[in-house]
Amino acid sequence: ITYPSHTNVTNAKKSTCPFTFFFVWYNIHKAPSRAPILPRHSGRLRPGQAGLYGHMANAMNGGEPCEAPFPRRGEPCKHLFWRRGFTLQSSKLSIRLFGEFSIKSPYYEFRTAASNSSQLTLLISYLVVNQGIEISKDKLAEILWPDENIKNYTGSLRNLVYRARKELKKLFPDEDREYILFTHNSYLWNPNISCHVDVLEFERLNREAKSEPNDESRYKLLSDMHALYQGEFLPAFTSIEWVLYENIYYRNLYIDCTLNMCSFLYKKETLR
Repeated sequence: ITYPSHTNVTNAKKSTCPFTFFFVWYNIHKAPSRAPILPRHSGRLRPGQAGLYGHMANAMNGGEPCEAPFPRRGEPCKHLFWRRGFTLQSSKLSIRLFGEFSIKSPYYEFRTAASNSSQLTLLISYLVVNQGIEISKDKLAEILWPDENIKNYTGSLRNLVYRARKELKKLFPDEDREYILFTHNSYLWNPNISCHVDVLEFERLNREAKSEPNDESRYKLLSDMHALYQGEFLPAFTSIEWVLYENIYYRNLYIDCTLNMCSFLYKKETLR
């Protein structure tokens, strides 16, 4: 096995590595409970252009280029995490609307501050919260520009959706994913996109807690629900009517959750 021509090895001749397969075999079969041990490598791999070890690093690092130099012989690599039965990072999105808005994938994280566009955040947030519902262009224009008299809102909305799709494409740049669909003259968030949305999970836990007859199980659901509330719903946009309503709604659910947890703990303490 030789180092490919694009591997950057400083002051070293490209030569065969007879122990390569030993290290690969050892990491898979003999060291499943520790970070992989790799042979010494004197060079630094360029992002996206790696040799054999670099491709291993890229795969184990969730597809991200491994820019750090490899460790000395027999030294665990702190940048890699490989276990028996390890699979690449899940392609599931994580969408956060409690506290600071963000959409996170293994490859990219979209934040409001980085996008520098409140309309972009509001568009994505409204479609995500109303998953499975087709939102007409008139309704979206009313949501996004409530106090403005925009005559050609169709063009403004189309441009905003284009920008949103372009930004969301960065989440999985190598995959052809359509996040925002257009059908029946309306827009909607693609229901086939697998994603974890904190506010939707919050509501699901609330429904399950209400229907759970067992006190211990109910308390566990309430605890998970309580942990999800990392701040108010889109606190930077509470001046907007629909955001304010959602903000109050989730805050009231959080207060009820806290009171129910306190009630359970008080009852448990008094029964001792």
